[in-house]
Amino acid sequence: MLYPDLDPNCFQALVLPGGFHSQGFEEAYDPRIHRLARQIHHKGGMIATMCVGILPIADAGLLKGLKATTYPYSRYHDYIGRLKAGGARVVDRPVVMDNRIIFCSGPGSSVNVAFLLMESLLGPETTQQVKHFMLYQ
Repeated sequence: MLYPDLDPNCFQALVLPGGFHSQGFEEAYDPRIHRLARQIHHKGGMIATMCVGILPIADAGLLKGLKATTYPYSRYHDYIGRLKAGGARVVDRPVVMDNRIIFCSGPGSSVNVAFLLMESLLGPETTQQVKHFMLYQ
C-alpha cells in the first residue's frame, strides 16, 4: 500500500527516517506526507524521526514552540535554520522528545529513537526486555 492510500486512523505512530537529499529523500517533502503526519499527530499518535527526517515534520507545521534537534553538519543545507523557520527551539542534544515527536541529531542515535518510541507505545518493561535480548542473545 502506498502512503497516499493509508488511513491515518489505523496508525499509532509515523516513523520518518532521514536520508540524502540527492538520493531520493525529496519525496519526504510531499504535501501528502505532511498531511499524514499532521493527521496521525493530531489524533494523539507519535512521530519518530531520525537525522533530517524532522525537516518534513517542520514543514508540516508541527514544531511550533517545540524543542528539536537535527543533523547539524551539512555543507550544503541549513538544517538548523529550517527547524527555526518551522518555529522549533533548537537544542544541542543527540535525542529529544517533545509533544509526542522524537528527534535525533544523526544516524548514530537512531536506535535510541526506536527505543524511546517503543517505550512510549509499549511501555518500559517491554522495552527493557527487547534491550536485554538485543544485548545478550
